[in-house]
Amino acid sequence: MGPSRPRCRVQVSAADGSYAVRPTAGGVTTSTALTVDSSPPVLTGASVAPAGAKAVRVQATATDNIGLAHVRAVLSIRSTGGTFAVFLGPQPDGTFAAVVGPTWTGTWSIGVASVDRAANFVSIDLSILIR
Repeated sequence: MGPSRPRCRVQVSAADGSYAVRPTAGGVTTSTALTVDSSPPVLTGASVAPAGAKAVRVQATATDNIGLAHVRAVLSIRSTGGTFAVFLGPQPDGTFAAVVGPTWTGTWSIGVASVDRAANFVSIDLSILIR
């Protein structure tokens, strides 16, 4: 007789919130917390503005009901195919921001995304001309 198959009941439509999960293996039972979060973060006030010679400041306000994993910006320019990403750091005023210096002049597309700890995300697209 081989080992028994593990059994686990999973409620398919669990409501958002915290749950205690109690797995048992053999005679050992443990408990761990599980957070269900189906709500995306809220991303507002995303903006991009000049910040000196060939530099721009990308800024946004992001919040989440459970907690943010990160806020990032992906900058790309079609004329050269150049693309790079930067994480926006938390600022004293509660926003997230970074100053970046793209190396090519032209119109840059900027996607600002906020991702929560459950991998839900939301994004806003911006653009700016760098001369």
